[in-house]
This record gives sequence, C-alpha cells and structure tokens, in this order.
Amino acid sequence: SMLVVLLAEGIGGAIIDDGRVVMGGHGYSGEIGHTIVSAGGRVDTFEMLAGAKLFTRLFEEGQPVADGVQMLLAGIGNKEVDAALDAWVSGLSAGLVNAIHLLDPGRIVLGGPLAGLYPKLSRRIQADIKRRLLA
Repeated sequence: SMLVVLLAEGIGGAIIDDGRVVMGGHGYSGEIGHTIVSAGGRVDTFEMLAGAKLFTRLFEEGQPVADGVQMLLAGIGNKEVDAALDAWVSGLSAGLVNAIHLLDPGRIVLGGPLAGLYPKLSRRIQADIKRRLLA
C-alpha cells in the first residue's frame, strides 16, 4: 500500500495497492491535488498550497520548475525565499496528513521537480506531519 505524490506545476497522485494502481469508481482515485487543505491561515487546494504555483512570484516567467527549485535552494537565507519555503512546508505537510488519515498508506513516495526541496526540508516536514497526526 503506497501513495505516490507528484509535486510539479500542480500535485498529482496515485494510490497503489497490492501492486496495482487503484482507479476508483470514476478514475479519480489519488487526485489529491484537488483536495481542500488549510495551512498557515489559508484554505485552498493542496496543489495551490504546495505546488509550483506557490512560488510563481519567485520564479522567472517560463522558468522550468526544476530550475526554480535550484534557485530556491540557493536562495535559502533570503527572507522572501524562506517565507515561501515555510508556506510550502506547512501546505505539503497538511496535505500529506490528510492523505495519511484518509488512506493510511504504508509508504508515501514523492516525485516531480518540487520533490527536490524535500531533502533540505525533510526534518521540518516530518516534524510538522508528526505534530498533526492523530497518533
């Protein structure tokens, strides 16, 4: 049992159970990017709170998300970058906690260009998830 989360321009997902992708009744199973999340006093879709659109004001127009991630990592310590990353940590952990409570996956696999932020911020994300979980 696992949840695959694609962090890119938006957020996509797939639920894998017993080696098979779960399609759901209408083929929308795993589309967690469209779920409603509350993080940092803001209520929006998961992909608006933790997808690349969160960083629009920091990315150059037309910049590939992967290049933007490298720019964000290089900009840690800059007040504006740090604030955006704080918001991303909060939005990502809130969305993942909702998925954990709903699906109880054995594992979560993050992919996509924004997943490149995770190694640098993993401790903060894991602590925020732990703080929000029921048990």
